[in-house]
Amino acid sequence: MPQAPLSVADYNVDKLALYPNPTRGEINLAIPFSFESFDATIYDISGKIIKKTNTPQAIDVINLTNGVYMIDTLIDGRQYTQKFVKN
Repeated sequence: MPQAPLSVADYNVDKLALYPNPTRGEINLAIPFSFESFDATIYDISGKIIKKTNTPQAIDVINLTNGVYMIDTLIDGRQYTQKFVKN
């Protein structure tokens, strides 16, 4: 039996690029596929919510204290989590 993909969208987290990392002022997410909805939440290392946004470009983190953070993104209902360093 021939095999075919269940969807035409390729949601591979390895293709999401968070840059610059480490950062001093802002981070960006390069998402190489089209999407209709985007939400992101930034957490500190203890799990406390620090910031929420609905845009993947120019996420301002200049006021965060230096340290390691997680950004949890929800793109068209699929969740991705990445780590970044603010220094």
